[in-house]
Amino acid sequence: MMRYARLAATVCCALALASVPAQACRVRLSAEETLRGAYEREIFSSVAVVTIAEAKYTQPPFSDAHPWSATANVDFLLLGSFEPQTVTFERGWGSAACDDGQPLAKAGEKWIVYFWKDRERGQLVWASYPLEVASAADPMVERSLKLHNRR
Repeated sequence: MMRYARLAATVCCALALASVPAQACRVRLSAEETLRGAYEREIFSSVAVVTIAEAKYTQPPFSDAHPWSATANVDFLLLGSFEPQTVTFERGWGSAACDDGQPLAKAGEKWIVYFWKDRERGQLVWASYPLEVASAADPMVERSLKLHNRR
């Protein structure tokens, strides 16, 4: 009887663990590969140029991670529409979360923020890159910035 109870408990635990989605990053893609795939799947609802207002570490470092959060002012849109004037995003979660290791942003830096639209929660940050990284990885950014600067 006890043997069957252990077996049943083991099976239940195995099934419960199997239903939990994997949290580790399987393949870390470059910014260019990440953005190209997202454009192909039409993930983005809008893309904005932002200026970092404040950035700070949110947790002590662990493994290869040092989580941080940034609040930024939306300067202008390169694609789509977005109403809020500020946005907050997180980075620094390490390779297990497919984070590419961008260092803590600094106040005044320009970043490009990519949004996706959630039916219930509105527009959410899907990706964020320093302007130089996004410009090199995403041809739309460079083209749109040139058009914006001509105005």
